[in-house]
Amino acid sequence: MKTKITYSTNELENAIDYLEKAAFFFNESNDKHRFKWLMISLHGALYSFGICNIKGTNPIGRIFKTIKKKELDRIIERVKRNYTDFIYGDQSDESFLQYGTFMSGKILDINSVLSRCESDAYMMQFTHSKTLKIGTEQRLAIDKLISYRNDFAHFKPMAYGITGNYENDIVLPVLKVIEFLALETNNILYPQVDSCERVKHAIKHFSLN
Repeated sequence: MKTKITYSTNELENAIDYLEKAAFFFNESNDKHRFKWLMISLHGALYSFGICNIKGTNPIGRIFKTIKKKELDRIIERVKRNYTDFIYGDQSDESFLQYGTFMSGKILDINSVLSRCESDAYMMQFTHSKTLKIGTEQRLAIDKLISYRNDFAHFKPMAYGITGNYENDIVLPVLKVIEFLALETNNILYPQVDSCERVKHAIKHFSLN
């Protein structure tokens, strides 16, 4: 008998999961692939909490890349083939463009997301909202994180080795940005009390004992 897979998540749970995994691998010193998984999960947490901050009530115009007319036409044709009972309106209508943008599934890259997190136009959604300000040290750490994560996510045939104090140079500066995005911008509404507590708990697990 085959085991059925049941899985559910959302953008906030995805962000929290990445942060918890980053905290786990930060402390898992005996895992020889610790650095790889730490970079991947920390990148995922930073990116995901950025998305949670700027998505607003209509994420299509805020986190998705704008698609071109040719791509929209291809998406529409694919939907027509798969859903023969779909009701079509005016394909020049804005709602149709939004539908095509969503179906394309192309979300902004992490640098674009963070740039919007530094913009009042995207961040000042509520009276008590705060906009992210990335310092020079944090920017350098983020750039290194993105570079390492991309190397691991798109690994080419090669020998790979690193040295250095990546905990102080990358992890802790990036963690400060994640902490601000997760707990201080006032743009993330935690529907469950334990969700916010999980974030705080994970952040406390990043320590240099």
